Amino acid sequence: MKKLGIKLANLIKKRVQDSIIAKIALVLSVAIVFCTTYLLILPALTISTDSSSSVIQSVSSSEETTTEDLQEESSQAESSEASDSSTTTSEAETETSDSVAAGSLSAETSDVTVTVTYEDDTFSEPVTLKVSSVSDTSAINDKLTSVLSETKQTLAQAYTYDISFVTASGEEVEPSKDVNVSIAFKNAVSSSELGGNWKLYHFVDNDVNKVEDLTGQTDTTINQDSSENVTSVDFKSDSFSNYTVADVTYADFSDYLTGYSYDESSVQEDLSTEELTISLKLSFKINQTDLTSEKNYYLALPDDTSIGADITLGTEYTGRDGNGTEAYKYKFYYDESTGKYYILVSFDDSYVSSMGSGVESTGYINYEAIFGLEHKTSDGGYTVVYSDDVKVEIPASDITKNYDLTTSKTGTVSYDGDTPYITYTITVDSKYGTPGNIDLTDTLTASGISIDSVDNVSITKSTYAGSTSNVTSTETVSKSPTFDTANGTWSLTLDQLTSGGTDSDGNAIGHFYTITYRYKVADLTAGEDVKVSNTVNAVSKDDSDKRETSSSTSVDLKLNEVKKSGKYDSSTGKITWIITVNPNGNDIAGAILTDSFLSEASDLKISPSDTGYTIQYDSSGNVSKIKFNAVSDGKNTNNYTITYTTDVSDTGWSSSKVKNTVTLDDDGDTTTTDDQTKDSSSPSVPGSGDLTKTFVSEEDTDDSDVKVLNWKTEITMPDSGVIEKGTTFTDVLMEPYNRNSEIHWYSKSQLEDLYTQLVSIFGEGNFTLKARQRSSESYTDYANLDDSVNYTEFVITLTSDFESTDNVSFEYASTAKLSDGATLDFRNTITSGDHSSQVDYHHTSNPNVVKMDGDENPATSTKSSTDGVITWKVKVNLSDDATSMTVTDTLPVDGDGVALVSLTGLTYGQHYG
Repeated sequence: MKKLGIKLANLIKKRVQDSIIAKIALVLSVAIVFCTTYLLILPALTISTDSSSSVIQSVSSSEETTTEDLQEESSQAESSEASDSSTTTSEAETETSDSVAAGSLSAETSDVTVTVTYEDDTFSEPVTLKVSSVSDTSAINDKLTSVLSETKQTLAQAYTYDISFVTASGEEVEPSKDVNVSIAFKNAVSSSELGGNWKLYHFVDNDVNKVEDLTGQTDTTINQDSSENVTSVDFKSDSFSNYTVADVTYADFSDYLTGYSYDESSVQEDLSTEELTISLKLSFKINQTDLTSEKNYYLALPDDTSIGADITLGTEYTGRDGNGTEAYKYKFYYDESTGKYYILVSFDDSYVSSMGSGVESTGYINYEAIFGLEHKTSDGGYTVVYSDDVKVEIPASDITKNYDLTTSKTGTVSYDGDTPYITYTITVDSKYGTPGNIDLTDTLTASGISIDSVDNVSITKSTYAGSTSNVTSTETVSKSPTFDTANGTWSLTLDQLTSGGTDSDGNAIGHFYTITYRYKVADLTAGEDVKVSNTVNAVSKDDSDKRETSSSTSVDLKLNEVKKSGKYDSSTGKITWIITVNPNGNDIAGAILTDSFLSEASDLKISPSDTGYTIQYDSSGNVSKIKFNAVSDGKNTNNYTITYTTDVSDTGWSSSKVKNTVTLDDDGDTTTTDDQTKDSSSPSVPGSGDLTKTFVSEEDTDDSDVKVLNWKTEITMPDSGVIEKGTTFTDVLMEPYNRNSEIHWYSKSQLEDLYTQLVSIFGEGNFTLKARQRSSESYTDYANLDDSVNYTEFVITLTSDFESTDNVSFEYASTAKLSDGATLDFRNTITSGDHSSQVDYHHTSNPNVVKMDGDENPATSTKSSTDGVITWKVKVNLSDDATSMTVTDTLPVDGDGVALVSLTGLTYGQHYG
């Protein structure tokens, strides 16, 4: 018994040891499995297939995977134990009972990626997300079409996907609570132009008769980009089968139309296209109940209709109800695939929400409509059906046809010796057609001439596409006007022009007549300048329409024409004169040409040279006249160009014009003038003399912030030695870019000092002096100047000619306020006629060193040098106890630091005077 006890104890001890080893092995195996599993689940398991359905990711939580693996390893480790296995197994199942943690799943088809996120305990076991595109959607689409018809909407496009969750055993399961779903399109889906809304539908248990509209749920979001293309759809659900993302059109608006009206004055038929244009107003009535359920509508415009050119596709227009309240927006859309136009109407949310229950909204849509030939009735009217209740009818009596008629007329003159001919060309054009035949009348008006005869008459008819520049054919018309040369009139009836329709590019095919004829004119004599006017009038009409138009032209008839021009050359001081003689080729044999400055001519040239003319001279040997001689058959029909120059001397102060007149006397007898032709030219010659302003000095006043600036103006007399009466000199102060009478001004006393100097120069009573404070004010006479006014401008006006052989100058002062250093630059400008001079002065607080130009002017100045040498001066004021002074002056350099000038000389020493 004792031995049995010992053996039993040893057996128990061994069993305990084995159990401990087994448990240690179990712990190690769990650790190994945990690490291995963790490494394996890090990357997603991806399986790609070519089918429309493919599993992207099979995911369970790490906690779930570990529990399953522990259960499996525990079972293997304890399978050899002979103790209470049933109890042990029961405890292991409890510990590893399935509990899937929160996570996400993804799957994709060829066009979408579906992502699902879920919370803890949503699934009782690991699942796989499966998504496939539904290929046969005919039943689904039929069902949606039926549902949408209740709100007058249609299905534009739809995308259906079967979404499900599958266990490892292949069983489809549903989540125990809502999961978040995102359907993301790989390429954004374009909305149809008639699309009013994108919607999300769920077909429960894949039963087409169990359709749920999830669009309005708070957790449903249909995401669109800036172009209103759908990018993704987000929603929540705990039931999965077929889901459809649908593009739903606006509701049909045609049933809400109640009537129409139109502007009778707008109704016009295009004869080339036989289209009718009309300003149409479509009335409607819609109740609040319908607007609450649907705010977006479309109106399909009838086939073979379009919209006016002033309407822009896609542009939103504002519509109002019968009370004038903004109620909706509407725009026009064109479907290229069908060739139809649509009006898209969207009622404003705020408007609908403000409507009372059961209230009806009335209003109208107004637009320019174009009706095609399909709608034209046998009696010439148009009938267009917009809905079962609205049929637009336009009687023929309300229609205006776009008949058109235009004319143009030109005339050109030619000469055969002294006989003028006028060639006229008339066009009579109609792009769309005329109401009837075209009656033309033509009238010539002139005095002193008559019509000798008419010739070169021709009439053609041309066909063109789009514009008269694109002529496709021309034919001769066997008709001729009936001329009455004694009265200068003719008349003609041309056949009606009818529209040729349109060409392959849509261009209207029109027609025009061209009428050409030539009048021979008699009784024109030299010395006469006759203006000939001519007007053509065209009328076309039928019983209800009339088109009338007219065109005029005029020509000048003149024998022995001469033309003269002159131009001053400032580099030579000469005027070059050019005379053109007889450009029309009349007979000038025996005619004599005289000219104001011919006796002063230099470099006289006549072209053609030495043919048909003689130069005649006066007793002093100067050219006096040119006589034209016969060249052939007792006639001279040449045209000549005469050029010469004259000197300009004794020019005045201001610019002037030099007038020169050329005269051609037809019979050479200059005592009679009725046969003469003349022309003049008056080129401008600039004045001489000069006007120069300089800055003289700056003086202190009792106020350290106020300075007196001294100026000098020098007048260089013109070549004539005379400055003419009426000449003005205007002097303006600035600081430096604007007038400011508080900064830079003339006082009354300063102007009085100026006046005293002017009297000594021009003489008492030979000038006036006026001043003003602002440029917008009138001038104040010298006698009325005010001590309390600061003046920024004065003007000197000569009331008599001023003669002098010497140049004159005068000095005067202005007052400048430094404004505690805020203003340091001051400007003074004087102008007279073509002359002007301006000086800028910069105040400096260090007067010991002053930079000046060669005239000792410290202000900004411009100097010109004829020999390339410019003189500058530097004034240095030294105190009596100064022993040395260093002055540095930097010469101008370019951007690279290279000197632009070189020093040619330097002198220094004490300056006196």
